[in-house]
Amino acid sequence: MAVFTLLVMPLSAGAEEWDVSSEHYPIAVPPLPPDAMEEEQSQTFTGVVEWVDLEGGYYALDGYRLIADTEELESCLGHLVRVRGFISAEPSIYMVPAIKVEEVQRIQPGETVSLIGELVYEDLEGGFFAVKGYHLVSELDEGELSKYLGRQVQVRGSITEEVSIFMTKAFSVVWIQPIDEAVDLPVVEVDPLAGLCPVEAVRVLPRRLLVDGKEEEAVRPLQRGDVLMVPLRRIVESAGGKVHWVGASQTIHVALPGRTASFVIGEGEAELNEEGVYYFRRNLIRLARPAQLIGDTTYVSADALSSILGFMARESEPDVLDLVSPGALKERLQTKEPAEKERQTLVGLVVQMDDGEQPRVLLQGGPMASGEPLLVWLYFHEDTKITWAKGEAAQSADLAVGQQISAQLSGPMLTSYPARAGADSIIILSDVSLWCSGRNH
Repeated sequence: MAVFTLLVMPLSAGAEEWDVSSEHYPIAVPPLPPDAMEEEQSQTFTGVVEWVDLEGGYYALDGYRLIADTEELESCLGHLVRVRGFISAEPSIYMVPAIKVEEVQRIQPGETVSLIGELVYEDLEGGFFAVKGYHLVSELDEGELSKYLGRQVQVRGSITEEVSIFMTKAFSVVWIQPIDEAVDLPVVEVDPLAGLCPVEAVRVLPRRLLVDGKEEEAVRPLQRGDVLMVPLRRIVESAGGKVHWVGASQTIHVALPGRTASFVIGEGEAELNEEGVYYFRRNLIRLARPAQLIGDTTYVSADALSSILGFMARESEPDVLDLVSPGALKERLQTKEPAEKERQTLVGLVVQMDDGEQPRVLLQGGPMASGEPLLVWLYFHEDTKITWAKGEAAQSADLAVGQQISAQLSGPMLTSYPARAGADSIIILSDVSLWCSGRNH
């Protein structure tokens, strides 16, 4: 059993402080929040219980020495388990990090988990690939698996009860990848341009409408109740975009720089897909009013111009709607001076909460290159700015499982599974709406 070095770095460290040679630290240890090691925090760990024959021996889980009832650990030896406990800072003769165990549960067949370890080939009854004693059952051919032979890998799947001629524990594989494989993170740029604001649904009927400084005299918005309705095709095409109408389904498909969208006549939601953003499900965004077909013209509520199509409005007189298109915004952003430090912003779903001494949420993002969803433990503290999508202040108590959030990271994030990072700011997005170009919908 290898002895791993526990590398702890503050999230506030500069980029140059994270240049750690993989030769000396072959396994990436995720950054912990400030003072994380000073106080005990309950955490959950998943892995195979192993026996390390060193200085009298001890039970271990993925490099951590387990402090728990010996008989209980002995009954779990060689099995995939979930351990709840906290990292102990007490010194010991073993010189490895330890977990004070509060609870141990065996992973049940059919439960989807990750199995991490060296991929080996067992030459028995024709041979099979294995990780941590589990025979891998996979539709991948041997050539595909062979390229990972001898490497530390992460295998996602579940324990299977199917009878095998190998008489060993079996693990049904969904996907497999090296644990040192880089994770492609969705990066959302925040628009720093002053004097721009999202288009609101409720506003006065404008006497003038401009797109990128050019007045659109033929564009005639309408008002339905308090909601301003605007002609979709004329505005999109004025911005250099494309519109495609599907009469059979009464669907309008829109393509603009960096995004595509679909509106359905009579539906109160529209689907948005932004370039470079990974979605865990269809990104449906509510409209102030359903899209309407009036004559041969499709009208959408004005809020859709920002929340879905990416337009912003210049601050001007109340009866003037001066729009800046997504393409124009992109060009203006490219001409600005680069920021001193680019920070990553993650968009995803809160799937778990931990209100311990160091509060954190488990964020599920879009699929990585392997197809597995991105999972990140986000730590936050009293200085983390938390707001609602419309900009109103929120509190950590407002965070809940099932919400979609946008989180700006406070520093680098190392690739473990789940990964860990700190959050400088968190935006709670309404329902399944996504944060659009750094602006609220």
